Amino acid sequence: ELSRRARVRAARDAVEQLGERANTLLILDNLEQVIDPAARAIERWLSATGSLCVLATSQERLRLSAETVSAVRSLSVEEGVELFCARARSLRSDFEVTVGQRELLEQIMAALDCMPLAIELAAAQIRHMSVEALAQQLQQRLDLLSDTISGEHPARHQTLRAAIEWSWNLLSGHEKDALQQASVFRGGFSLDAAE
Repeated sequence: ELSRRARVRAARDAVEQLGERANTLLILDNLEQVIDPAARAIERWLSATGSLCVLATSQERLRLSAETVSAVRSLSVEEGVELFCARARSLRSDFEVTVGQRELLEQIMAALDCMPLAIELAAAQIRHMSVEALAQQLQQRLDLLSDTISGEHPARHQTLRAAIEWSWNLLSGHEKDALQQASVFRGGFSLDAAE
């Protein structure tokens, strides 16, 4: 109980300190896990302070009156390859891409939908396998992308399958039904086709 009270007091102190600072930028990441309490807290902070600016990342809107939404675009194939190579080089300083591997890396990016988390998890496999083996394995399964550095990421980010499952579990029953029905489309779909 004493520990909980100390945490509550520390949180109140932090809010009060936000109100005392001029021109403060508060950055909050990955809020979809706590969307409603985060929105309430941000609303309180904004009303309590005169010059607070909040930059929040989430897969869904906070639904605040002062909210401005900016969608983050997906990586291009070129950006994905660049990210993959940078992460691979951080693990193996001798990592180099041959002309033949370039096409394989582009196939890997397509298989991963140029998702940064998936690219980083795939690049971690370079410690154990070649680009060719990685491309072949990605044709077979998503579970390959297990994070081999235990404890570095939350459990929901340790495999691509876990990341997808975690995102799936954030959906309401109605949203899951709609997504399942839309899964018959290949390569995306228009609103008219979905309706």
